[in-house]
Amino acid sequence: MITIRRTFMSVATLVLAGGLCAVLAAQQQQPGQQQPGQQQPSPGQTQQQESIARGELLSVNVDAKTLSVRTAEKTEMQFTYDDRTQVTGAKEGAAGLASMKGSQVTVHFTRSGQSNLASKIEVTRKSE
Repeated sequence: MITIRRTFMSVATLVLAGGLCAVLAAQQQQPGQQQPGQQQPSPGQTQQQESIARGELLSVNVDAKTLSVRTAEKTEMQFTYDDRTQVTGAKEGAAGLASMKGSQVTVHFTRSGQSNLASKIEVTRKSE
């Protein structure tokens, strides 16, 4: 009788330990696997991380919706913008950027193909 009880307890312990391991394994999913409540990008769509560039506004082409910025590292960066791009610190929004050359700007952007698409442009008036 004692042998049966010990065997039963051993089996119950193994089943319980196996269940705990399964729960822990489910919680620690492999990288790249979808977590509950997380949307997976659709095919052809990649997740893009937003970056920030700061520098001097060099030029604006309102027709092409592009702008150039010289960063602190003395490199020139090109950006495109669209109707969804937020512009702060410039009168008339994106159209007012052309009159703000020389001002300091902060551009929030994502890489889109070969171009940098601005989601937000913050202008700080140049000091006179």
